[in-house]
Amino acid sequence: MTSQVGIWDKVDAALAEKLANTGTGKAEEPQVERKRNFFLANILGYVIWTYVVVKLLIFDIDQYAFETFLPNYLYLLQYKFFVFLGIFTVVVILFPKYRLHLLYIAAFPLILVVWKIPRAIYRTRSWLVLLAVLNALASFASDFRLNLALKTLAIFAVLSIVVAQRDWLLILSALVLAGYLIIAYYRAVKFSLIPSRFLTLQQSFVKRLSDSDLLRNFIEVKSEFRSAQVQKLDQTQLATFTSNLSCALLASWFIYYWAYQLDSYRKSGATYLFGTLAYIWLFVQTIFVFSFVNLAFFKIDPSSFSYSSEPSFLVFVYYSLSALFVNGINALEPVGDWALVVKIAAGLTGPLLLATFLLNFVMTARQSRQDSGLRTIISDMKAQGAEFERRIQAEYEVSVEEALIRLQRLGGGFMGGLIIYLSTHIPEEFRGANPRPKDDAATDQM
Repeated sequence: MTSQVGIWDKVDAALAEKLANTGTGKAEEPQVERKRNFFLANILGYVIWTYVVVKLLIFDIDQYAFETFLPNYLYLLQYKFFVFLGIFTVVVILFPKYRLHLLYIAAFPLILVVWKIPRAIYRTRSWLVLLAVLNALASFASDFRLNLALKTLAIFAVLSIVVAQRDWLLILSALVLAGYLIIAYYRAVKFSLIPSRFLTLQQSFVKRLSDSDLLRNFIEVKSEFRSAQVQKLDQTQLATFTSNLSCALLASWFIYYWAYQLDSYRKSGATYLFGTLAYIWLFVQTIFVFSFVNLAFFKIDPSSFSYSSEPSFLVFVYYSLSALFVNGINALEPVGDWALVVKIAAGLTGPLLLATFLLNFVMTARQSRQDSGLRTIISDMKAQGAEFERRIQAEYEVSVEEALIRLQRLGGGFMGGLIIYLSTHIPEEFRGANPRPKDDAATDQM
């Protein structure tokens, strides 16, 4: 009878060492000029796209500049497209090495979203910041179409109040803003009392990871490697085996690490901060909604208010803020019935109700639910990590600690270093398993 050959008996240590010590030998190119050029491209990107946003969404900045400083040359603005086209053409033709920088500036908003902001988060070296950002994104993405529709209606209502002169349109716009504010309060209370979208995403992530066929294929040792016809794994087979082992260990340790970071996030009180910021934003929206509603009724009937001089919009903001606290100002006072109705409504939705009832009661309920939900998710993720450990031990015939030691011998490279980092940043008591491998464990003998 022939003895059974294990998968590790087919690993050629000499071939593994040869693959691990293979380097590219590529020399690093000088970076000084490249960094300088991209520094300038960053400045131009911020300036140009700030100009675009201001011109499209706020006011015509170049029109204002010419009217203020060059009123005699105002006609040149109608040719600005050809000026920009000429500058672009000259740079592309005469300075070909800057074509990449032009493309960089053109795609700057996308670069800002997919590279600069994530890099800034990474540089904080804080997983709590990352989780907080993910929580904010999950809240923003929740019911995105409804949020977009409501915000668009509110913006058009504000625009109508500013530019319209017809009474029916002003009344309709004021009603739209009032409806928007009612829905905003309803949604604030609703989302304070139901589990966070961020939590449900974590639950979905755990389930999809555990049911992933792709990950299952990565974890499993290929059946042909166990074949009696394979005495030793060749170079290609060994590379595949090492890659699969790296993915299996990374999945196992990442789940533990992610669960640990969620537990730290749960203890940090960040949910209180987000709840507080949400209600502060609701308070700000309340002030501006009442400001524009008051402005609409002022445009319909100026005699509804008593004032010594024509009130500016800032006066309406101050008046609305005071009305929320059931106070008044001398610069603007309600006289007509509709103006009094709006002020009474503002007093009923004031910060006393917002701060004492919504913030204290609703946020306490929200925190209680999130704490319970996060505890459940953390327990599920730790159980999933333990399940991955059992699968790895069954497939690779060694514990995860021993598998990591052997992976380092096989030249785990970046993946191996990442797994070591994750494993050494999880407290022993959190994982509740065997002691994690030490950095110098890879020097042991197989």
